[in-house]
This record gives sequence, C-alpha cells and structure tokens, in this order.
Amino acid sequence: TKKWPGNQVAEALVETLQSLMVEPAMPLTELAQALAKSRCPAEPKPSDLAQAEALVRVALEFRPDPFAGWRRLASGPWVARDLAALEALPALADAADRLAQTEPLPSTDAVRQTLTAAADGTPLANLPPDQRVLLAARASTKAAVSARLELYPRGMDAGRALTLSFSALVGGGLTAEVLRNRVAARYPDAEPLPDRPDLDKLLAPQGLVYSDTVDEFVRPGQYASTSMTVPAPSRTLTVAPALQTRRDPDAQRAAAFQDQLLRSVDTGRFRVIQVRADLAEAAVQRLGETLGVDPVSLDQALPAAMRKQAEADEVDWNMVEAADRAGPEGPEWPQLVGLVQDAAMDLIDRLLADRKGPLVLAWPGSLARYQLAKILKHLVDRADKGDTGAVLLVVPSHADGLAPSINGRLTVPAPLPSQRLLMPEPWIANAHRGAEAA
Repeated sequence: TKKWPGNQVAEALVETLQSLMVEPAMPLTELAQALAKSRCPAEPKPSDLAQAEALVRVALEFRPDPFAGWRRLASGPWVARDLAALEALPALADAADRLAQTEPLPSTDAVRQTLTAAADGTPLANLPPDQRVLLAARASTKAAVSARLELYPRGMDAGRALTLSFSALVGGGLTAEVLRNRVAARYPDAEPLPDRPDLDKLLAPQGLVYSDTVDEFVRPGQYASTSMTVPAPSRTLTVAPALQTRRDPDAQRAAAFQDQLLRSVDTGRFRVIQVRADLAEAAVQRLGETLGVDPVSLDQALPAAMRKQAEADEVDWNMVEAADRAGPEGPEWPQLVGLVQDAAMDLIDRLLADRKGPLVLAWPGSLARYQLAKILKHLVDRADKGDTGAVLLVVPSHADGLAPSINGRLTVPAPLPSQRLLMPEPWIANAHRGAEAA
C-alpha cells in the first residue's frame, strides 16, 4: 500500500469510488456493482463484478488515508466514510429484524420511531426517517421494506401478504395476474401468490371467488344491480345536477343513505358506518363535511392518551414502547393492555364530554390490536343511554350482512341491522344532491 500515494490510477479509482458513495453507508457488493457499471458500456458480466469488488477491497487498503472504512455485519461487508456510522449499523439492523418479526406488523410511524431511537446519538440520527428505514432493512438479515415503508419478514408467506394487501383487493379486473402484481408491488420480497386453484383457497377468506363468466375474482353479487359495489357514477357527465332524478339508481342509493344518516343522528344513538376499505378516507372526510364536525382518528388519539396515562401511573414510557414492540407474546403485554384500557376509557369519556354535535370516530385499528372489547361495549352503552348524542364509528368492512369487525379481529357490538349503515360510493360522490333537487 505504500506504493499507492501519488499513483494516478489509484487516485482516479479513489475519486470514482468517492463519487459513487452516495449514502452514509452501503454494502460493499453494491459499491462494487456501481463501480462495474461505471466502467462497462453494457451490462456488467460476473467477471466484471468480481474485478470491481477486488478493486474496492484494494482501495480500502490504501494508506495513509483510505477513502472509507469497512466492517463485516451479519448481512455481509459494509463500507462507510464515517467509521461511527459502521459502528451504529448493527443496532439499527437488529431493530429492523425485531420489527419485521412483530405480530401484527408495526405501523410506518412505529417503525420510524423505533429506528430513530436505535440511531440516537450516532451519525445515522441525521438521516431522513424514510432513508433510515431503507438502510436498516438492507443492513438486516431478515427484514424487507414494503411500499408503505413497513418492515416485514423476507420471504413472508403469500397468504399473509395477501391479507395485509386487503385494501388493494377492490374494484373490477381482479385477474390472478393483477392480484399477483398488486401484492408484489406492496411486498416485493414476500412469497409470490400461487396459481389457481391454490390461489382460490387464499382468496376465499377475503370474500373473493373465481368467476368463469368474467375470468377474474369477484365478490359474490358484485355484478348484481343491488350490489354495494356498483360502478361509481361517471365523472364525465355534462348533464346538470338538477336534471338527475330519483330514477337514477346511484342517486337513489345515495339519497337513501343520506336519509338514514340524518335519522340516525337525530336518534342520538350508536351506529356503525360500514364502507369499503379503499373508500374509507374519502368517507370519513365526507361525513365530517356533511355533519359539520371533525372526525377523530382513534389510531392517532389513543397513543397520546397512552402517554398521558403512563405519566399518571408513573410508568417509564420507554418500558411502554418496549412492551408494545414485543407484542402479545411479550411478558409485559398484559400490563400494557391494562394501561391501554385505562387510557382508552378516559379518552372515550373525554370525547363524549367534549363533543359538539355528532361524534365521528374513524381508524379504529388500535382497538383491535389491543383487543379493547370492553372499551367498545362502554362506548356503545354510553351512546345508547341517549345522553351523549349520536356516535358514529366508521369501520372499513364488507357489506356481507354480518356484524362488522375491526381488521377482522374485533367484532363491533352492533348485532342489529338497524345499528349498521352501509355507505354506498355514490353518496361519497354526492349523487344524492341531484336527487334532492329533482
């Protein structure tokens, strides 16, 4: 290595490698691939890649000032300009592996928070949160990154990937190829969906069956005139709204739901609003606009209530987060659920006391995560006493006539059909306004 200082070839190599080091740390093999591509006019051959990797290893030995340091991690050799970044990588990779094995998969926000904590006090703390997630997954041995920046196990079971992609299993044209592409787009490192007939078995629990008539997967009754999934009203119509009449099926369904909604608000009781998962966000916004209220996201409100409860109970928040990451199999899970139940009870009572108009609750996934059946019952009981005003809980679900459940794991205590309102897509599109003007 003493011969390299002042050598023009060596200096050119170092300059090239420095320009290719676009990240604070990267696998040695990726740097070698980038070097090979910069040297080869066509796609590099295996021999080109091997030569490039050898050159990277030689350059790392240049003295007295190597362009970068390197370290062997469980996932392979990595290089970085800052040795402190290399020292911080194993903790970040281990955190990614733990998150990927958690049941259920942690949310994107939970992933960001955990990895931020793992990188605290290191050069990796200065990275943007999303870049840190990608880096952690690459440095890990078991974690992969979804399209929504979740961390999941590499080679994840196809059935689980399908279940987690539930919101993508909507609309028409669901051929086997379309489904396979949609799931792969979200979880590219999961097992690919199988061919039929094995695919039929995986889709049955999702309410999808194969139709020979249209050569795709459909929900029973999807193409019937009474289905809740009739095509959305065209947005290219030039007919004035006033010319629509109640003979329009979309307008009829929208007007019927509007009437049900207003009567439910007048009764001041608990109601579940069921809506297709892909329409949930638009549905919540439309409910807020129609009723003149701000919907409350339980998934956002509950963590803040948990932190408040932890402070009141003098519980270290780091212990709460650790128990949450460990999940239902962790030794502290029962204590965590107890704290969450107290926090959720206080949250519900405060929301009911502070409400101005109907209370619209949305995004209740956290209730299912912690199995807060008692909280749901408390909410229903309070509302049904008639002293709280109307409470509307928006639950993404199918119009299958069954009692709605949150994420398929927590049944909502609304057994009577009168307690459930099925929101049609035309109502979200305001098709009822034309019906009312007719």
